[in-house]
Amino acid sequence: MGVNERSLQSCIVGFFDILGFRELTQMAERDFNQALGIIRDIEGLFQNIRSEYSELIESGLDIKMFSDNVCLSFPYDSSDSNLSANLYSLIEILADIQINMVFRGFPIRGGIALGMHYASENIIFSTGLVRAYETESKIAIVPRIVCHPTLTDVLSQHTRKNSNDEDVLLIEYLDRDVDNFHFINYLVRQAESYDWEDEFFGMLEQHKEVITKNAREHQGNIKVLSKYYWLAEYHNRIADPEYTDERYLIDMSVLFPETCKNPLK
Repeated sequence: MGVNERSLQSCIVGFFDILGFRELTQMAERDFNQALGIIRDIEGLFQNIRSEYSELIESGLDIKMFSDNVCLSFPYDSSDSNLSANLYSLIEILADIQINMVFRGFPIRGGIALGMHYASENIIFSTGLVRAYETESKIAIVPRIVCHPTLTDVLSQHTRKNSNDEDVLLIEYLDRDVDNFHFINYLVRQAESYDWEDEFFGMLEQHKEVITKNAREHQGNIKVLSKYYWLAEYHNRIADPEYTDERYLIDMSVLFPETCKNPLK
């Protein structure tokens, strides 16, 4: 059943803000074709996501981008035998969207929650969307997708088998930040999807380059720069030299002034 055919029902709903996207509208005033090329590239990303996760799309997954925002919804049925697998796939989808948007220079800040949801051609009425939006606007703060307690409660009750055939709670596939909120650990999710270490190291290198480039471009805007400070700290935590190599680390002291701090601390 497609989203436009749904009645009011329980859904997992996400609301995401694409950081830096408004600057793209300013670019469009100067060079419309260049901006349009970036938009079409992003549109292609979402088309690829829909193609890769076609089974979830057929089961009701809906992803819409409007201006600098993205809304995601998926029906939630506690009696569904595929629920755990679908929940894990949603985590993977969010990780895919995040890493690919970062690589395009547009980190994502968002919230995802559980609640009643109705969507048609003309209207969206949704407690889930309200919770997701409030999580994005009041809690996320930095480029992370934060799970509302309504969803973390669900993820704490469902498991999947890992590579060692052990049951792992789905909440363990998220990370907990300094403010105790869980967020999508997209770098680790991507790392587990690669077959070869050099692919993961290449991803870390690209991730580092994007953060470094964007942080340098926003040296005069401490509010924006602080978001990249958090992103750089997150990157360095995953690029721990104990498991990778020091060259993948971001030198925080060189890239950020002393006045720039993690806004969550």
